[in-house]
Amino acid sequence: MNTKKLTLIFLFLLASQILFISFSAMSVNFSENNNIVNLVEEQNYISETDLNRVETRVDAFENGAFESWDNPHQPSDLTTSRDVMIDFDLEVSIVSEGARSGRLMAMGTDVNHPAGAYCNIQSWSSPLNPTNLTVSFDYYIDLLPNPQLGDRLELVIPFNTRYIHYNIGSTTNPANTSTHVYCELDVGALQTWNTFDRNVTQDYIDAYGILPTQLDRFVFYAYSYDYTLTRVYIDDVNFVNSTNVIVGGSVNGGDFEVGYSGSFWYFYADTGLGDISQSTTRVEGDWSLNTTAVGFGNEGECSVYDDINRRLTSSNKDEFTFSWNIADWQVSTSDSRAYSRLYINNMTSQFFVYYLIGFGGTTPTIGGSDDIVIFVDDFNTTGTWNLFNQSVFDDVQIRYPGSDIEVSEIAFYATATTSGSKVTVLYDDVSFVTSIIHDEGYEDQGDIGNLIYGWDTGFGTDPSHTVTDFTANGDKAANITIVDDDEMELYQELAIDLVLNENTEIILDMNWYIDTLNVSSSDYLVFILNFDGNSITLPIMNTSVLDLEEWDFGEEDAFLTQPETNTIGEWVNWQIDIVHTFEDAFGELPDTTLSGIDILGFANVSSSLIVIMDDLYIYYDSAPEITQVTETLPLVVEVGVSVEISAEVIDATERAVTLSYRADSGIWTNVSMPETAIDTFEIEFNVPWGVIEYFVTATDAFGKTDIAMDGSEYFAFTVIDTIAPVISLAPANESSVSEVVSIEINVTDTGSGFAGAELFIEGTSIANITEDSVTIFWNTTAVPNGEYNITVVAEDNAGNTASVSHLVTVENTTPTTTTTTIGGDVDPTGVIVVIIMVAAGTGIIIIYIIISKKR
Repeated sequence: MNTKKLTLIFLFLLASQILFISFSAMSVNFSENNNIVNLVEEQNYISETDLNRVETRVDAFENGAFESWDNPHQPSDLTTSRDVMIDFDLEVSIVSEGARSGRLMAMGTDVNHPAGAYCNIQSWSSPLNPTNLTVSFDYYIDLLPNPQLGDRLELVIPFNTRYIHYNIGSTTNPANTSTHVYCELDVGALQTWNTFDRNVTQDYIDAYGILPTQLDRFVFYAYSYDYTLTRVYIDDVNFVNSTNVIVGGSVNGGDFEVGYSGSFWYFYADTGLGDISQSTTRVEGDWSLNTTAVGFGNEGECSVYDDINRRLTSSNKDEFTFSWNIADWQVSTSDSRAYSRLYINNMTSQFFVYYLIGFGGTTPTIGGSDDIVIFVDDFNTTGTWNLFNQSVFDDVQIRYPGSDIEVSEIAFYATATTSGSKVTVLYDDVSFVTSIIHDEGYEDQGDIGNLIYGWDTGFGTDPSHTVTDFTANGDKAANITIVDDDEMELYQELAIDLVLNENTEIILDMNWYIDTLNVSSSDYLVFILNFDGNSITLPIMNTSVLDLEEWDFGEEDAFLTQPETNTIGEWVNWQIDIVHTFEDAFGELPDTTLSGIDILGFANVSSSLIVIMDDLYIYYDSAPEITQVTETLPLVVEVGVSVEISAEVIDATERAVTLSYRADSGIWTNVSMPETAIDTFEIEFNVPWGVIEYFVTATDAFGKTDIAMDGSEYFAFTVIDTIAPVISLAPANESSVSEVVSIEINVTDTGSGFAGAELFIEGTSIANITEDSVTIFWNTTAVPNGEYNITVVAEDNAGNTASVSHLVTVENTTPTTTTTTIGGDVDPTGVIVVIIMVAAGTGIIIIYIIISKKR
């Protein structure tokens, strides 16, 4: 496996913000119009990816552990939907006049998800010139639990593009703007009738400084900003412009006596309550997801969902898992239920798959005739955590065999309708594992000639993105054909936005083959990596003049010319270290996300291009893998011979491979192993004597390592030494000596090393020598003239011995001497053990034998 991470040359074009980056392994010439016209050096490698050591799959469900929240009722990265309880009805027990009043009720979940029940006149013709508009109504505040949060009764009166808001009860109101004015009114006494009576025209003049010109339809609201009920009543509503009664008494139902008939009061459909929130009852981490639905005679529902948009096939199945817990279930009826719902497209039709967790009736009233309903294991179990773990793809095959499918959305629902019913289901550890991108090996695509699934198309006509049997590996690949002034765009989002930083080893790995390229035309086909705020464009073929305005490049974009660009008739493998390529492109390591990929292409008039693509992967690479270590040794490893160690190392990024060795448990020596062929690293060195232990370490561009050893032990071999030491001895053989003679001994052993030596004169041991180079002084006047054998015997650490003997002749002028023997007989050599006293003139000279070491 090779890497495409090379040194870059930066060329900044002053006329534009575009950044061209050229790999130094090729020569790139830019003409005055920025056209890339010459790619002279090619590097083409084919290296099969080992998918067993990389991770091509991710969890496509965002925030499935529910540990990240925007607020306590909104999990991050997920879409939520909930019913807030709203209700409008006619009331007969609490009235101001007549027999009926209008009742507004609302119950929200929190300040981020308030509830607002409302009513207004169903049919309205906007009166012009409301020059003297008076408005009055009676109101009864029954429940207003949180005015400090914004709970209130509100009347909104629009005048064309300007509004007046009369807020009754709330102590928290927005600031006035040029189009909205907020009037905070005292709520009066609770649970008693109060009267609102205003000259609205005068309020408008006071607010905006001009007369209103048009009155539009007004609205009454009752707001709740918490999981508590706001309930208000209104009666005897009157809108009068001078003498013109717009609403009042029986006119437009101002007295609420007529009920819902005619063109009177309009309100939104009543609903129950649904809520999404954090829960500390969890499987792991800090939080789980609480889905609660409450029925008030009207359906209350909540849901959490994530857009998945993943294609599933027999070779890219999913693994869908989550933990669930029915924590509360009150008034269990057929209209209360909890389930997960997936939206599926099997290329011929669309349908839902329901995984039913809880259901209050006997026969599920859910789904249509084409939908699939599956009861999960432990269905309807309450009060405990249960694990769901299935493959959606496999479940669909039971109903629709042989279908490849696309999962667009995964949702979790809770629903309750009957008054007093409530269902609460907790979820944790939701995971939907699938491939990072759709293409991969193309083996799960359709028949030869069919369109390739998994990509969206942008501009252009039919991109002719079809299945072919011309492949780099396997039986299927993708053919891209563009002809005659046509262009194309293919794009797909990744399963998730991949976090990209200095620690995320993410690789783009693909094979491509240019079948047809018109070098005289302005054609191109490029591959684009889309980041959050940046993009990198990698040209597969490019003979075009780059129109900067058309390409819309800026400082945040980079165009990287590759050594293999425009290679015709050969399969080219790209293994691109995205993190360090980003660093080369923008001068810093990324702190961003990779969200999607694009393919853009264009063929000029009467031109055509054909490119085949195969084995397209984006994956997380693991630590480098040393797959094999080989030692090349002679039959007998003699000290000093050359030994070769090689290692096969697989990784998609730059690798540093090191051999560490030592002899006889000594100090470790580290040497770098250069790459001598793709994925092969070798070192040749002269081995020392002893038991050699070694191991190999591979380190990738992210600092991840692999160490190769012989199981749990070091690799080892033994180096022998059969070569004896070499001895140098002076004085020379057959030389004459006199007086005090320097006996110089040098022992050399390049194998196991010097162990020791012994000096003999005439067979008598004179000295044991522990250094490989010494000088011994011999006083020859202490012995008779004549011939003497000087012999040195040396031994190395392997036990090899050598000896050298030199015959010398002692020739001294005979002086008058007196010899005193110390501690024994006279030693004929006169060395070390003898003190010689020589008479010289009128005195006695004492001469000692001295043994000294050379320095």
